[in-house]
Formats: sequence, C-alpha cells, structure tokens
Amino acid sequence: MRLLMYKNISILACTFCLFILTGPVHATLVNVAPGGTATASGTYLTHTPDLAIDGNTSTLWNAGSWPTQWIEIDLGSVFQIVEIRASVAQTPAGVTQHDVTLDGASDFSWIGFTSDGDILNHTYATATSAQIVRITTTTSPSWVAWNEIEILAEVPEPSTLALMGLALVGLGFTSRKMKQA
Repeated sequence: MRLLMYKNISILACTFCLFILTGPVHATLVNVAPGGTATASGTYLTHTPDLAIDGNTSTLWNAGSWPTQWIEIDLGSVFQIVEIRASVAQTPAGVTQHDVTLDGASDFSWIGFTSDGDILNHTYATATSAQIVRITTTTSPSWVAWNEIEILAEVPEPSTLALMGLALVGLGFTSRKMKQA
C-alpha cells in the first residue's frame, strides 16, 4: 500500500514538473494556405487556383466567368484557424457576396461594396478547427478572382514541442523505474 502511495505521488510530481517545464503550449500564427492544395470551379488562361495561395499578391486566380464561382483550399490536415484574409481582384468595383464554408459547413459571409485590392478579413473569437476552406462568390459585378487568400492558424512552436517531448520521455522513464521496483 505504501509503495502504491509513493508511486502515485511520484507520478503526480512528474506531471506537475511536465507542466512547469513546458508551461502553456505556445503557438505562433502561420499562413498555412501555401502548404495546401487549391481547386476551383473554373480557370481563366494561366490564372490557376494555386496562384491565390502562393504568398505572392502579384499573381491571382481568375475563374474566367461571372458568379457563382468558388475556390477551395485543402490544407492537408486539420488546423486551428484564427483568421482568414482574402485580397480582392475585381474590376469594376461593386457589391459582392462571398460565402465561406469550413469542412462543408456554412461559416460566415463577406457582403458589401468591394473594389480591386481590398482585403476582406474574418477573425475568429476562438480558434476554429478545419481542413477545407471554400469561398463561394454568389454576387459580383465582375468575373470572380482573388489576388491572395491567407489562412492564419495556430502552429505550436518547435521549442515547446521539444520540451514537452523531453518531459514525456522523463515521465515514461520514471514510470518504468517504478514498475521495476
């Protein structure tokens, strides 16, 4: 009984040390869109969907047609999305509506007067998990096009992951030693 009590206290102490060593998990905001794959409802000449997520505002995706058109970004895995920004490529200026879905579920809409170069922004109050982001333009006075789409997500800092890994190895080693005793 006494050995079991010491074992539980030791595991509790190791868990506490794990938290103290690593502290809260620190994350940095990263534009994860360039690591994803873009597809779209249409493409005009060489203005392919991947150009909307290449990190270069001098390139653009153009659907080559009027609404309704969409662009979809598959991030490859689930991310904790904090913010979505989209740089408008549109001439002439006018009223637009862009509906955003995350993993197929309706999330929010940008509705209003836009012109070429405007940045549409949506910031989440708390990070939202998703892998697939789709922007569907239902209203626009021009062909549907985007200069750049950024999807900012929380990504754990490497140093936090390394410290947590070391702490878990230590916890495993301690637990193994206790089992041998």
